[in-house]
Amino acid sequence: MKKSFLISALFLISLVAKTQQYYPFPDSNTRWIESVGWFEIGWDQTCYLKNDTTIDNKTYNKVYHIYDHSQHDTLNGTYLGCIREDSLKRVYFLPSTENPIDCIVPSTNELLLYDFNIEIGDTITYFIDTLEYYDTLRYLYNVITGIDSIEIKNEIRKRIEFSSYETLGSLIKTGYWIEGIGSTLGLLSPIQYSDCGPGAFTSELICYFEDESLLFSSWDSVYCSTVQIDKIFSKDNLLKIYPNPTNGLISIELNKKKQSTIRVFNIVGTEIIRKELNQESIIIDISFLQNGLYIFNVHVDNENYNFKIVKE
Repeated sequence: MKKSFLISALFLISLVAKTQQYYPFPDSNTRWIESVGWFEIGWDQTCYLKNDTTIDNKTYNKVYHIYDHSQHDTLNGTYLGCIREDSLKRVYFLPSTENPIDCIVPSTNELLLYDFNIEIGDTITYFIDTLEYYDTLRYLYNVITGIDSIEIKNEIRKRIEFSSYETLGSLIKTGYWIEGIGSTLGLLSPIQYSDCGPGAFTSELICYFEDESLLFSSWDSVYCSTVQIDKIFSKDNLLKIYPNPTNGLISIELNKKKQSTIRVFNIVGTEIIRKELNQESIIIDISFLQNGLYIFNVHVDNENYNFKIVKE
């Protein structure tokens, strides 16, 4: 009886000690592979950390992402900003001044991304300001709705449930922050919102790698294979689209004759051009369109590839 009680007590002490361990936010050798959707088009992307930097006496890790890529390509990514964690278990993101991210809260100062000391009912509020296409959108609210734990690779990590609301009170997404990993809706999801121009923006974390070891996955995907994949897709090898910016004429070239569909969307997601292509090249004329940003979607080999083109 005493022996049984002692074993049970030791087990509980061990479990409590295990759950009390904090897993800090990673600072290197990581990959967040995400599925992203915007209106009718979607793509996969990878976010990763590369190098550190010091700003205002604070040490950050630089964050990059890359579209349609080799999982292990860390040479050609786009710099998004930098990320750091303080001693209070809060993770901050400082956006790049070039602001290359779609649908992100605009800021020249660092934004609170995660807070692993937060309590149920607490709210993190972001000021969005006036958008050109959606005058009533002013704020984004992340409300904490639950706190529990999740076991990952025999480790017990805190998990925080959150819901995001926009100014008019509409629920736009729910997800989880996982200690030491980030959001199940994508690395930067807490500061991304749906009305992007306006339009529906969605993202989901497919899988997360640390030191090239798969630590978390939401569904089975080739991207989550632990086998080294040197080249899933190289956009440069398959097609080229130029010039960018353009004054009206866009050339699209495939590496060989293939059946493909080309669609052009404006910033509010309206399809304005559709072309079927069964040859190696085509010229798309957008000179009749107003100056601004357009999305070129190329569907070829059962895949969708997207390009942002600026007409001047």
